[in-house]
Formats: sequence, structure tokens, C-alpha cells
Amino acid sequence: MTLSEASNQAVVDAPTVLIGRCTGCKQAFRAEIPAGRPVFAGYATEAAMAAGHPIHHGCRAGARCPEYPSGLPECGDSFCEGHALTDIRYRALKITYKPEAICGPGNCWGAKSTNCTCSCRGKNHGGMWAPK
Repeated sequence: MTLSEASNQAVVDAPTVLIGRCTGCKQAFRAEIPAGRPVFAGYATEAAMAAGHPIHHGCRAGARCPEYPSGLPECGDSFCEGHALTDIRYRALKITYKPEAICGPGNCWGAKSTNCTCSCRGKNHGGMWAPK
């Protein structure tokens, strides 16, 4: 196996990194789905839950959802009286390998976006938002 093949295999064996945001307070979250488990677009939140990562927190407990200009709450329930837990919507990380880029608190460890352009290949991206 050549060095290039070994490097590509390491990327294939890497976990899928998901970055999420609370729909209420916009707090960021990070979850890792073990290598080999499929994660399809649109199912990232379900994949995070299946892997045992938190997908809810109580920031909006009992509070009515924010409303659209039409007056309909964001949850779509016109009788919304609040929710016990707030959803976290996850999306898969898009990685662009850039060997000269160095991880830092703003562009990598504390990142809230789903785009990683770094030498860590997403290993550190949004790490401060991972469950402790």
C-alpha cells in the first residue's frame, strides 16, 4: 500500500463529523458518527441520535416558538404552547484538506460552520462544541 493509498484509507476510516445548531438559542453542537455507519443528507439529526449523541437541550422549555410574519409559529403548530425540549439540527461537515492551514480557535476548534478547510481534515473542527 502506497502512502497515498494509506492516507485515503485513513480518511475513509474516519468518523463522520456533524455540526449542529439549536433551533432556539443557536448554540452549536458537534457529534461524531463512527466510521462505517452511513449518514445521508437530511438524516444527520437521526444519525446523531442513533449514535448516542445529544440532539435536544432544554433552552426553550415551555416557551412558544418564534413566529413567522404570518403569525404561524416556526414549528408549524398553530396551537403551539411551547416544547419540553428544543431540536438540534445537524449537518455533515464538508472537508477540504489544506496542508498549509493551521488549526486555530476561530477557524477550527470554535467553528460553527459545516465547512472545514484545514490540515486536520475535520478532526478538530468545532471540537469545543463536542459533548464532554
